[in-house]
Amino acid sequence: MTTIFCVIIEKRLVGPRCPLPNGACMWKHRETGDCTYDEQFASSDLTVNEYAARVGLPLADPEAVTIIKNSLADCIRRELVD
Repeated sequence: MTTIFCVIIEKRLVGPRCPLPNGACMWKHRETGDCTYDEQFASSDLTVNEYAARVGLPLADPEAVTIIKNSLADCIRRELVD
C-alpha cells in the first residue's frame, strides 16, 4: 500500500484517504476524499485550473481569478503601509 506524507499533521498516511475533516486541508480531493498532495507541487507554481482539476473543484473563470489576485494584492499592500 502506498504511503503519502501529510503536510498538515506531519505524518505518513497509510492509503490514499485524507483523515482530516472537509475544509481542513487544501489538498483533500473534494469528491473522493483522497490526499492529492505531491512534494513536487510544494516547489512549483500550479495554475489555478491545474490546482482545481487536481482537487476536484470546478475550473475558475480567468477574469474572476485576476480580480481576486488584484484584490488580495491591494489588501496586502494596505496592510504593509499601515
